[in-house]
Amino acid sequence: GGVRKLDKGGLGLGMCTGAMFDRTQEKETEPLRAGDLLLLYTDGLVEAKNAEGDEFGLDRAVTILHAGLGSPAAFLLSDLSSAVDRFGPQEDDVTAVCIRFLE
Repeated sequence: GGVRKLDKGGLGLGMCTGAMFDRTQEKETEPLRAGDLLLLYTDGLVEAKNAEGDEFGLDRAVTILHAGLGSPAAFLLSDLSSAVDRFGPQEDDVTAVCIRFLE
């Protein structure tokens, strides 16, 4: 399956509330079908660095998702978390939510 990055801008969740938050959000839609997977993550996931200063990056995350494509979303999150932990100690928080769409 293909990968599509949704990258419209706006303030992060919890930065502010109400009308101010709503005004900052850029809307983006993507039709989702049964079997599709949605990964929501903070920058701490892709910007995680190893001892050499290399970033974990989106490509590594996608590779992990592809490797476990038939697995439940919770297993994929566990695989991602383990991979980031092995990559190196992190200075930023890493938050991710993985949703698989069923029929």
